[in-house]
Amino acid sequence: MAEDNPQFPTKIKTLSLEILTILYSRDLTHEELVSFRKRLMDIFNEFQKQAFSNYSADHILQLEAKIKQQQQAQYEALEKERSARIAALQEKTCCICGKKSSDWKKGVNPDEYYCTPCSLNFTKKGDENRMVMERPLQ
Repeated sequence: MAEDNPQFPTKIKTLSLEILTILYSRDLTHEELVSFRKRLMDIFNEFQKQAFSNYSADHILQLEAKIKQQQQAQYEALEKERSARIAALQEKTCCICGKKSSDWKKGVNPDEYYCTPCSLNFTKKGDENRMVMERPLQ
C-alpha cells in the first residue's frame, strides 16, 4: 500500500487521512467541500511539480509522438497479419492445374475451383457462379 512506503510524501499521507475522515463523517457544508477541493488540488499540483520537474513540454510531446508511432506500428502489423489470414482463407487449389490462387472461379460442384487461366477454357451456363467445361470442337 502507498501509505507503507517511507518515501510517500507526508502531505499525501495527511490528505489520505483527511479523505478517510471526511468519508466517515459525510456532514460537510458546501464551503468545506470547496476548501477541501482547493487544498487537494494545491497538494496535487505541488506533487506533480516535484515528481515531474524533469519533464518539459517538448519532452512530453516527444513521448506522445513515440507512443503514437508505436501504436501505428502495432496497428500496421495487425493489419498485415489480418490481410495474410484473409488471403490464406480465400486461396483455393485449381482442379485442373493444381496451382493455389486467391483469384478463382467456382466450378460445377461446390468443391471445384478453377484459377483464372484455366477458367478461360470454361463458359458460363445458367448460374453465373458455376462454370461448365466447353467441349472442344471435333
